[in-house]
Amino acid sequence: GGGKGNTSSGEGSTIVGGVDNNATGNHSTVGGLKNTAGGIGETIFGIQATTYTSGPGTTRLFAIGNGGLSTYSDAFQVYASGGIVLSPTTQPGETIEGMMYYDSATNKIKFYNGTAWVEIATV
Repeated sequence: GGGKGNTSSGEGSTIVGGVDNNATGNHSTVGGLKNTAGGIGETIFGIQATTYTSGPGTTRLFAIGNGGLSTYSDAFQVYASGGIVLSPTTQPGETIEGMMYYDSATNKIKFYNGTAWVEIATV
């Protein structure tokens, strides 16, 4: 692994590097800065991802943290049920063609087509 201040206490857990990370879930993997992979088989990378407590039917498998110096947040999450959670929930300041986000004000997924944000049509 490498890094400093990292703790790997779950059975078969792995730290792949970084600072102040914790792999407490069995068979979990973590890397980056101040992340905790506490669920069974959970993988976390990035900076200060939210700490997640799995419940029945809500096991988080993967997250990319995009937190700041004093905040914890996720850019993207994948759950064992196949569900995906997109963040942020407001229009990003940076725009890249193909970018998507969930607009919590309109309850719509929006897509940047290279010129403008457009709602993804419902079926």
